[in-house]
Amino acid sequence: MNPTRAVRPAVFGLVLGLWLIAPPVAAQTADHAPPGTEKLDAAVREAVASGRSFRAIVRLRSSDASSREEARRAVRAFGGRVDREHAVIPALNAEIDAATAMALAASDRVAGVSIDAEIRAGSVVGSALTSEANSTRYRQASGQSGQGRRGITVAIVDSGIQPHADLPAERVRAFIDFVNGRSEPYDDFGHGTHVAGSVAGAGGMAPGVDIVSLKVLSGTGSGRTSDVIAALEWVAANHRAYNIRVVNLSLGHPVYEPAATDPLVQAVEALSRRGIVVVASAGNMGIDPRTNRVGYGGITVPANAPSAIAVGAVEDAGGRRSQARVTDYSSRGPTRFDLLAKPEVVARGHNVVSLGAPGSYLYEMYPALRADDGGNPYLRLSGTSMAAAMVSGAAALVLESDQRLSAAAVKAVVQFTAQRLPRYDVLTQGAGYLNVAGALRVAQLIDPTVRVPFYWLSTRQLPLPYDLYGRERVAWSKTVLWGDRPLLGDSVYFHFAAWDDNVVWGNNVVWGNNVVWGNNVVWGNNVVWGNNVVWGNCVGRGCDNVVWGNDDDNVVWGNRRGDNVVWGNFDNVVWGNNVVWGNNDVVLGTWAANVVWGFWDDNVVWGNVTRDAVRTGNVVWGNDWLDNVVWGNCDNVVWGNDDNVVWGNNVVWGNCDGVNGDNVVWGNNVVWGNSLAVLTGEVQ
Repeated sequence: MNPTRAVRPAVFGLVLGLWLIAPPVAAQTADHAPPGTEKLDAAVREAVASGRSFRAIVRLRSSDASSREEARRAVRAFGGRVDREHAVIPALNAEIDAATAMALAASDRVAGVSIDAEIRAGSVVGSALTSEANSTRYRQASGQSGQGRRGITVAIVDSGIQPHADLPAERVRAFIDFVNGRSEPYDDFGHGTHVAGSVAGAGGMAPGVDIVSLKVLSGTGSGRTSDVIAALEWVAANHRAYNIRVVNLSLGHPVYEPAATDPLVQAVEALSRRGIVVVASAGNMGIDPRTNRVGYGGITVPANAPSAIAVGAVEDAGGRRSQARVTDYSSRGPTRFDLLAKPEVVARGHNVVSLGAPGSYLYEMYPALRADDGGNPYLRLSGTSMAAAMVSGAAALVLESDQRLSAAAVKAVVQFTAQRLPRYDVLTQGAGYLNVAGALRVAQLIDPTVRVPFYWLSTRQLPLPYDLYGRERVAWSKTVLWGDRPLLGDSVYFHFAAWDDNVVWGNNVVWGNNVVWGNNVVWGNNVVWGNNVVWGNCVGRGCDNVVWGNDDDNVVWGNRRGDNVVWGNFDNVVWGNNVVWGNNDVVLGTWAANVVWGFWDDNVVWGNVTRDAVRTGNVVWGNDWLDNVVWGNCDNVVWGNDDNVVWGNNVVWGNCDGVNGDNVVWGNNVVWGNSLAVLTGEVQ
């Protein structure tokens, strides 16, 4: 495998004026399923091979009664037991053995069989140094009180909650126990109370919002994926009654299958389509357990959900944001199977002081981590769990500005205004370090009633793209990660369809009625969408064309003469065998976000054209500068931050058949492929 040669990327992704976003680069299949096991995820295949019984989530192709009954009969026929049925996703839970799994996989009514994986809290034991105990400085910088003026509620899916002087019981609007069935709020592990305090405690990010606590983790911090799905289904059924606009998931398990088939990911996507912001900890799998060095590709489920905000952890350094350090344990991207660029942002997650729960496992087993003050219990914890809580609180503050904002708009604003940290690439820090002040300033200017694809800020003057934290000037990254690529420029200043909730982030897009977009695409017949859009499926000369534009835009998409596309907004774009993508200037571009596709044997260059611009964290495809990605023969990928894109913290991902088939170089000079086990270490 030649990692320095880039020829013929497997699938091109197309950013159509940031209005319609095409699916990301096709998922790389690092695990070839044996015949007959294609519907089984990696963990189920392992269990079947070993002949042991296991808990499974059986996904159905339809939610109709006959499909469910056939699945139940198949489980019972082999002595299995159905434990639970799901509503938001068509699925049921069962205890099954290898024979049952294979019988289910053979059924046309079954879409797949996934492991009901053990899920764990996304925190690690804190260290001896203290950190600022609250987020007052963020709110002071933004001028936002966080007093919940409009009744925003955040759902905390975790280990429960123990009322505290800083978060009294009257602020907990509901408590649902999926573990022990108790009705009164409690937290026997202590993790959920800590997370809730960072979100909504007196010293938290949004100290006025209400909390719904959904207990899915036991007194030792572990739980089942099926319980998390059940909690998300509860949110789907009750979010209007409690005005739940944000869900915090500071937990996770390793990735065993693509996002499109993962049942927990699909439950997350179902909430996102309802306008609920889902924030998930990226995972604490940043250290390769075989080398004990920082590696890539450790994003966990459900942070790999396309529409979720995956959050990594930073450690403050002397109080200066620009000197903050992304922690070694914080999981890096890309995601397994789908190669999505994650995390979206990073936030303060190391040595965070928040609410303690006396009597809980963490509070009693780690007395050195206590930070009690005035008789009130506090605890110091570290992890991407703590970072996710910061972002959940920030999302709640953004929604206080205008509850009409979509979940996708909140996600975009949070990334757009984040601060890019020096020395870290996009797979480590995402768009950058959470900047609440900037996110609130942009959110307060957005008018959600403006039609697609027009400018939707309430002022003609663009906001200053930086904020002041004390004397420190915090510049915005002006980057939004979409699937496997960053969107650059002033994207958030316009109401693009990408910022609406009928879009699966970076993946499939569903528009309007009678449209299906997925593996098999059916895109209308004589469809008119928005401003002068025609997309058709007619047969004959001149058919299969699309005209898409608005006044000064000229767009032509067709299947004749090289599949050329012209797409413009005072831009000149040609898409075919040789493609140039830019704004007014095909070399430098007014938005400094030019793309050249298809030159020099289909090599791809993506990003800014100067080395300084690349160092800011923009992704360059096919160049030999920093933060490179090279897609080459047999769908190979080299993804890393070394000048030569060969060694260092690189990822090589291949999918070709032959001598080097399915080899992956993952992390630091580590070979990861078919002959090696897949990383399955639990989040600590």
